[in-house]
Amino acid sequence: MKIISKSLLWSSAFSLVLPQTAFASLSSAYASLVDTSQNQAFESKPAQFLKLAAVHFIANDGGLKFGGQEFNPGDLCKSRGYLHKGCPAGYIPGEACTEDSSFVKECIDPDTWCRGNGYNVTSCTLPKYLSGKCPHSSTLYKSCETDNARACRDAGYASNCEVGKIGDRACPYDSKYKTCVCNPCAGFAYTSAQASAQGYVPGEVCNSCGTMKYKRSEAPCDGFKTCDCGGATGAKTCWSGTVKKFDTCKECCDTSKYKYDSSNCTGGNQLAGNSCGGKYDKCERKVKAGAILYSDMTTSSELNNVKIPIGVVFDDVNKLAVVKDGGGQNCFFCHEVSSGLAEYEVYNPPLTVFSKQEDALADVSGEKNTMDLVAYTKQKNASAAVGEYFMHKTLVDEERGVFYEWPDSVFFSPSLGQLKTLYDNREAVDAGLKKLRRSFDGLTRAGYSYLAGGPAKVVWSSTYAGDGRAWAYNFGTGDILKGDVERTENSLRVINYDRPKKCTFQYKYDASGCLSGLGGDICDGKYEICQTIKPMPLLYHDKSLSYQYDADKYLIGIVVDENARLAIPIDGTEGMYYKHFEGELSKPKPQLKKIEGLQNCTKENLRFCDVDGFKNTKAILDFGEKIGQSYPLFEYVRARSFVWGMGDLANKCNCWYGAGKWFVPSAAQLLKFYEVYDRVIASAKLIPSTIVNSTGRYSYSVSVESFNPHMSSNQLDAEFYWGVRQNDGINEQLFVDGKWPYPSISGDGTIQYAGVSAMPMLYY
Repeated sequence: MKIISKSLLWSSAFSLVLPQTAFASLSSAYASLVDTSQNQAFESKPAQFLKLAAVHFIANDGGLKFGGQEFNPGDLCKSRGYLHKGCPAGYIPGEACTEDSSFVKECIDPDTWCRGNGYNVTSCTLPKYLSGKCPHSSTLYKSCETDNARACRDAGYASNCEVGKIGDRACPYDSKYKTCVCNPCAGFAYTSAQASAQGYVPGEVCNSCGTMKYKRSEAPCDGFKTCDCGGATGAKTCWSGTVKKFDTCKECCDTSKYKYDSSNCTGGNQLAGNSCGGKYDKCERKVKAGAILYSDMTTSSELNNVKIPIGVVFDDVNKLAVVKDGGGQNCFFCHEVSSGLAEYEVYNPPLTVFSKQEDALADVSGEKNTMDLVAYTKQKNASAAVGEYFMHKTLVDEERGVFYEWPDSVFFSPSLGQLKTLYDNREAVDAGLKKLRRSFDGLTRAGYSYLAGGPAKVVWSSTYAGDGRAWAYNFGTGDILKGDVERTENSLRVINYDRPKKCTFQYKYDASGCLSGLGGDICDGKYEICQTIKPMPLLYHDKSLSYQYDADKYLIGIVVDENARLAIPIDGTEGMYYKHFEGELSKPKPQLKKIEGLQNCTKENLRFCDVDGFKNTKAILDFGEKIGQSYPLFEYVRARSFVWGMGDLANKCNCWYGAGKWFVPSAAQLLKFYEVYDRVIASAKLIPSTIVNSTGRYSYSVSVESFNPHMSSNQLDAEFYWGVRQNDGINEQLFVDGKWPYPSISGDGTIQYAGVSAMPMLYY
């Protein structure tokens, strides 16, 4: 049931219950209703008789019935202008009738509806796009909204390019978007096959739209080198780009000079002199008595000033040479007691007894005799309660250890038969010794001989005669003598030179340290001679390096190890003599102790033991502070800067080369210094004799050019430290010395202390 509320104007005589005839004209009156709102009046006359009344119609089934009269809502809607019942497809219904919503005032065209509701935009200019589409039209929109990313994408730009492409032109609306083009792979000029070709190694790879392109570099061929005259026979090869390199070069030789080899030096001759490319400059008779023996076990009839001569050949059949420095005057076998005197003791050496002279002359076992005597000496010393047993072979010296770069064990005291051969060839030997500024007379003569009863040239053999006696040879008369073993006579050193060639210290030059002029003999790729040595870099205050002196910079030092970034001062060790490892000289000897933080390094592991001198120096000073002990040299090195030619500027600055940065090097670091010693000297010679800068004017001279031994920061034990000296081919390069400087008495009665200097180093 629908309730319709109306307000009508009726006359005062109008009855609420009307007869049927009275409603006859009601339909027309109904049609003239102006509005359906309450409190509206019929337009009935006379108006002065109308009064406001409230009327409620109760309608059933959508109709209004007043007696027999019906009112239809559709008609009512039409009478009020709602003429359309529904709209054609595509049209939008207008205002609906409240009595019947199926009737609307109008059916609106979609475009008209959209425009009437603010949807007036039909197109936009990039980068704007239509936004807010009208629900009744596909062409009308509310506004234009900016969408840079969409505009770029629609124009074919992308924010990310697929693999093998790169961004090219930028989108005008958003530079993050670009056109994608094939990666040109600039610098990637090779195919895979070309990059892996002989002499090259592939480098970085680049994708160009699926095509892989490569960089390449020349194969490094580490350990190989370019050879002006090609590789040596059997040399390994390596291609570096288009250059063929070799691990061993064929020497470029003057064929007019080096022309002898085994094919044209035959018969009783042998190759001699300098060699080059497997050929020699001399072909001479085989080694004979009087030839000079060098420390590398080569021989020559001529003196070679580059090599170290150690003796003269006296037996070319058995390859024996007598060492140019005699063994001195000693007992055959003695016992040195605490008083310093030598005394004889009856003993039974493990030697064959030759009681007869003819049998003794047949003894040619000097090497075995010596080994047996050495073993016996060690046995006696092991059980001795006092003093020391020794024999006439003075090379039995375990502290020294080596002689002319050879272990002591290769030298021996000759037997009587071997001394006889030496005597027979004495003139040739004397000629060879004179080339070495020695003489046979000087080698064998003694001021007094007990066996000869006066000045003579008597030499002990290692041949035992039994009953506490031994055989000796008088080189002045040719007499053979037999004497008591406690008697003091001369002794000689002999070596068998039938040994492989040894690469001794003079073989030290190769292309890495020589600019030009490699020459002389060669051993294991190293030469004896270099005409122009390559200097080590000079180090400046800004840590730059140069192979030439730069007057515009402060010079700090000379590099000795580029890999470890290690350098020494340009003024060497000046001013550090007589500053010792431990204790003050003016105070009593301290209680020597093993330094905490340092290992006890042995000769065998010294190259790998406590190799960082900076850490060692700190450990020594920290330990000294802990126990109240003075370490003068270490304190001296740590307390100052060793920069020369800067006035006091270096000591005052808190810089990488200032005080506290320098240290006493390890033995391994000193050995590295001596490996490049010649190159360091070449560097020092680049420095002018006068240096002028903002701090003053300084005179300079090369002060590292010396063979002085240097103290290391490695200890052997509580009492001894390790030192290192230049390898001169004679003395042991590594040595031990007391941490406390033991004094010696000079000829005038004053106390002398042996001073060992330090070579300060720093890291850059």
